[in-house]
Parts: sequence; structure tokens; C-alpha cells
Amino acid sequence: MFAKLESLERKYEELERELSDPAVLADQDHYRKLAKAHADLADMVATFREHKRLSQELAENQELAQDSDPEMRELAQAEVKSIKDNPG
Repeated sequence: MFAKLESLERKYEELERELSDPAVLADQDHYRKLAKAHADLADMVATFREHKRLSQELAENQELAQDSDPEMRELAQAEVKSIKDNPG
């Protein structure tokens, strides 16, 4: 599943590059087609990127939750709980 999402994210980024190409801008029909494909992927890619960001934050805080400093451990554990309780 994540491989498919990563593939869609790469396609989205490629569409962004193409949309900024002056040759594409000159061909309005082609530009509209690419803009629609880009817009169709936007929400899914944004959600996937948020998932990746939260997963990274969770992993970092889970590691910090093992810290020898009690205050750091407590803060990290609270952040882990917050991420798990409110995943976005």
C-alpha cells in the first residue's frame, strides 16, 4: 500500500514540475489536463505526507521516551499519547 502511495506522490511531484514548464504553459489543453491530474492527487498526497510526518514524530518520541532524563521521558510519553490520540 505504501509503495502505491509513494508512487502517487512521485507522480504528483512530476506533475508539479511539468506544470511549471513554459512549453506546457503555452499549450493550454495540455496544461488543463495536467492541472486536473495534479488536483485529483492533491488531497491524497497531502494526507500521505501528514501520515509520514506523524509516523516520524511518533518514532522520534518513542525513542525519547526511553531517555534517562525523567523530564524528557515524561514529555516524550505525553507527545506519543497525543499523536496516538489525535492522529491528525
